[in-house]
Amino acid sequence: MYILGSTGKMLIVYSRVGELLVMFKLNPKTYTQPEWICFHPNETLYL
Repeated sequence: MYILGSTGKMLIVYSRVGELLVMFKLNPKTYTQPEWICFHPNETLYL
């Protein structure tokens, strides 16, 4: 599960069983208001 937090500019990834896998702090200059997540068929993640 991927969770995008606009407040705090974070991308959080959990496993299928709810285990926290990773947290990324997003650059607020690049991601001023992150609101969506999209995966390309080649598995590239777009924010």
